[in-house]
Amino acid sequence: MDSKLLINSILEGIASLPNDIYLGIERTLQDLAILSSDQKLQQRNIDDDKRMI
Repeated sequence: MDSKLLINSILEGIASLPNDIYLGIERTLQDLAILSSDQKLQQRNIDDDKRMI
């Protein structure tokens, strides 16, 4: 039972990688104002970064 749970967790983690990469690229583009020049969006990302720290 434990090995099945471990394998399932690993597979779910691997399956989520493409979505995580996409979201990381999207946020980077937002932070650099390449995707949009929305100041509110950039400020929200900065606030999120501060909370994370």
